Parts: sequence; structure tokens; C-alpha cells
Amino acid sequence: MTAALCATLVHCSGGPAGGGSSSGASSGGVSCDEPGSNCVGPDGGRIEPSYALPEGKTYSTPDYAAMCVERLGEIPFFPKIADGSYETFDCRDFVSSKGPVAGAEGALIPVTVNDVATTKCDGGGLDNGYDCVSKCDRAMWFTASEFIDEGQSAACQPGPTVTHVRNAQGTDWVLLCRSVQDPQGLGMTKTKRFSDIALIGYNPKSGATCFFQNKGPTGQDGARVAHPGDRAKSSTIWPDKPLAYCTDACHTTKAFVHSPWIDQAKRKDGKSIVPKAGEQPDYPLGTKGAFRVLNAEAQGFELKPELVDDKVAACRTCHRLGGSGYREFSDWSTGTGAAYYDRITNNYKAFAKSHTMPPSLDGLTAQSFATSPYGIAMKRIDECLTRSPAADCKFASTRMGAAP
Repeated sequence: MTAALCATLVHCSGGPAGGGSSSGASSGGVSCDEPGSNCVGPDGGRIEPSYALPEGKTYSTPDYAAMCVERLGEIPFFPKIADGSYETFDCRDFVSSKGPVAGAEGALIPVTVNDVATTKCDGGGLDNGYDCVSKCDRAMWFTASEFIDEGQSAACQPGPTVTHVRNAQGTDWVLLCRSVQDPQGLGMTKTKRFSDIALIGYNPKSGATCFFQNKGPTGQDGARVAHPGDRAKSSTIWPDKPLAYCTDACHTTKAFVHSPWIDQAKRKDGKSIVPKAGEQPDYPLGTKGAFRVLNAEAQGFELKPELVDDKVAACRTCHRLGGSGYREFSDWSTGTGAAYYDRITNNYKAFAKSHTMPPSLDGLTAQSFATSPYGIAMKRIDECLTRSPAADCKFASTRMGAAP
């Protein structure tokens, strides 16, 4: 059915549908199969397009990618050649194998030491592939987590990049290339080998989200990142089936995680490369956007319940709170946590720079923070988002990222 014909029968709102497969018809027999449509029938009930790849089955990476594209729209980093065949993308130069991608914008994630940029390793840090500078102003959270087997120490390394593009359906796609490898001695900001390559698709209207993570040592070619749905080339970067650990610790509450480290990557207009609340119209400050991991259960994504305790109300205006990884992020955003701050320069341990949450520190000081609503919330998060939460912690009955 065409969009025009669909519009004569039902109201079709733009943006990909966030849910799974349905019959594609209302009780009155009205169907709306236009890809990317979100249709409401005469009785006000929602009508979803009919999908070739329904949710509820476990898919290979190429098929999961095809399922995501059905619901989220194409991934513009990879211009389409034919069904199941796409150009590759260079995450160092921010271009496809066909040339520039309209609307795509990428940036280096810089490393500074006392506000001075560095592009070389100094022999410090852990030998884990993510780290090679002794201390920096803003370090990577990922390796500091106790839930990630990378040494429980924040990482300082020159060379990672992040790129964003939005497709015609309003889905934001973000490609992160980090864990820089330079076996040929080209330089950390020039080499195109990355041990960690990740792709996220998120539609801010529907909340529909897809995660893709590379397969590690054998999927490091940042000069030729393949579309995960490319039938011939997907396996050069991505595993046979999507890796599902990302929602266990890092992306428990939303698609895009912000930190002082990744927010250093800026667009030409000075805004963050990764879509951020308060910077883009579809990400208003003071709201929690929809979040739904497509085919989560069948693919093995572990989803967590949200902490809804009254004592964390100051944070819940903007954030969902859940998962032990979120506890770590909260600590590192408010000046605590040796796994992070042991790697940070003294200048960035000062209150005004270590407390990146809340967004405004007006009226708050290092002395008053602990007794403020935010400090009380932090204490409660530490009590509740652990392996053994306090008995009186209150959690929602539903899980974040689950289908409604």
C-alpha cells in the first residue's frame, strides 16, 4: 500500500514503528504496510506494518540487521548497491567507499593532559588495547567498569573516532571506533585499525534501538567497516550473531551514553557528535526518550528494571536509573570512584569539572552537594543498584528496553 492510499484510510505518522510484527490490519481490515509508517486506524488502535522478519526469532547478524533496517530505515554510512550488498565506510576519514555520505559528521575523540592535546602514547596505562597515556583530563569509562574485563581502570588513548548520520526515517546511527591499534607505526590518529567497533541505531520518536558490536581481533578494519547486513562482507567485521552484552552494563537505560570523554567529539556547530539532550530538537532536556531494544529477548539482550525510588527523584526527571553499570556512571559523573579518578589529572578532579551531573551546578558546592537532592539520589543509587540492593529499594515491574 502506498503512503498516499494509506493516508486516505488511516492516520499515518512519520517515523519507524518501534514494535514487532502484527497482522498489519485493523479489525476493519485496513492495512498499512508502507515501510517506516506508524499507522492508527479509525478506532484509534495502532496498526503496524507487516514485516518480512518478525520479532521473536533469533537471527544471524545479517538477518538482524535486515530486521533493524525494516523498522529503522537504512544505515546511510553504507550506500546500497543491491539487496544485501553495500559500500563500506572508513571511520577514520568519515567517508564511504563511494565517497562522502550526505549528512554524516565525524570527529576524533581527543585526549588532553592539563588541557593540552596529545596524539602520542607515553607508555602509561594498562596493556589492554584501550589505554596508553598515564593520565588525562577526561578518560574512557568503559574499561573502568567492574563488569567489563578490561582492568577496572579508565583509559586514556589518542585516536578513537565517532561518527553520526540521520536517515530519512529520523533514525540516528552512530559508529564508534576505539581501542586503536598501530602495528605499522603510522600514528595513533592516522592508523585505521580498531579492536572495538560498535554501531547503534536509535529512533528518538519510536525508541526502537539496534546494537551491533564487532567480533574483536579479526574485525578491526576501520578503513572498510561493512554494513552488518551485507551478505558477503558482514563477517569481515561483525560476529555471526549480534553480541548482546551491551545492555548488561553500559546501555542499560538508553541507546546513547554520554560522558565527558565522548562528548569531546564535536560537530562543526560545536554540538556533540552523539545526539544529546538539550542540543537537538528530538532530544529535549528534562525528558526521558522512549527506549526499546528490537528483538531483545530472542537475541539475548539482558534488560534491567528501572529504579523508581522516591529518593532518586532529582535524577529521574531526565534519566532512567537501572543496572549496576549505571551506578558506576553516576559515581564518575559526581566526583567519586577510584577506577576513574585515579587516571584523571588533578585539575579535572576539582568540583566544577568532576561534577558533570546535574547539567547546572548553580547553588551547589563541594560542601553542599552531599546533602542536596542530587547527593541524596547518589547515595540511594549506590544502595540500590548493586548485586545485593537494600531491601527497601523500589524497582518498576517492567524492564527498560522491553517491548510494551
